[in-house]
Amino acid sequence: MDSYDAILEHFREAQRRGLDAMSSRFDSIADNFEQAIDAARSAVRDARPADAGDIFPINEVETALAGLRAEAAETTRAAEAAAAAAATAAQAATVTKPVTQAGITLENLQTLDQARSQSELLRGLLPMLAEHVGRAAVLVIRDGVVTAWSGIGFTDHIWVQPGYVIVTTGPCDIGCAAAFGVEGDITRIGQVDHAC
Repeated sequence: MDSYDAILEHFREAQRRGLDAMSSRFDSIADNFEQAIDAARSAVRDARPADAGDIFPINEVETALAGLRAEAAETTRAAEAAAAAAATAAQAATVTKPVTQAGITLENLQTLDQARSQSELLRGLLPMLAEHVGRAAVLVIRDGVVTAWSGIGFTDHIWVQPGYVIVTTGPCDIGCAAAFGVEGDITRIGQVDHAC
């Protein structure tokens, strides 16, 4: 073997050693990859929850909803109790007049007979009328003009206050004016549309 063959053999030997070294390194890297994959598989399996409650705690939601239901029921009961109490109070506050005999009594006639003036008679008449009706008004008719003189049983904002006038100009179409002998159409002034 000459020197060239020795050099060539030396290169071949270096080539085999290099190939063996690379194979050994690649085998080591492949082993490391397999170990890493096995570790990842194990970590994924360990991370998977065993119970659905670990993902979404539905039991806590159910407990919170039960508390809200109980609170809503208590609020509803309190509101119903308050409404019932208000209704009872309103009912108790409603004044019911005792039923009186129809007609005018002798005592009432004597009281009216003792009146010294027309206004005193009319002032005495109103409470007597209130015993039989919820609201009463005394209207004064003068020269075709019906004027509210006084009233009883009306709230302050309803028309029966002295000075409000009903003017008649033609055939009567309102029962209360007809009851007082007014003839003609009624022209309302003020809040007289609440009169009857």
